[in-house]
Amino acid sequence: MYINYTECFVVPNVVHYIMLRPDDATADQNMTFLQYLSFLGVHQYIRPSHIIIHGNAVPRGEWWLRTANDVVNIFFVNLTYVPTQIYGKPLKRVEHRTDLLRYRILYGTSFLLTQT
Repeated sequence: MYINYTECFVVPNVVHYIMLRPDDATADQNMTFLQYLSFLGVHQYIRPSHIIIHGNAVPRGEWWLRTANDVVNIFFVNLTYVPTQIYGKPLKRVEHRTDLLRYRILYGTSFLLTQT
């Protein structure tokens, strides 16, 4: 018996990113050239229907303006909650915070990181 798994398990054609402002609230949230290349590469080669950036501060700078201009299907979702602890223990690294956010935001979709 043959089962066509492509009909049973369809992966949404949406790419999600998480971009958090550094702990220092005055730190710059300028997008880097490498992040721009990541978004542009996803747009050109994966060709998702939507690229969603989940973050606690809208990116800024020249590379964000170019991204917004070159990638037409990109959206920013403002996170109102960023975890700082789990089970009473502080989350010291941004990677641990994004792990919890990833679990909370997504379930069963593709996920790309912009950690540089």
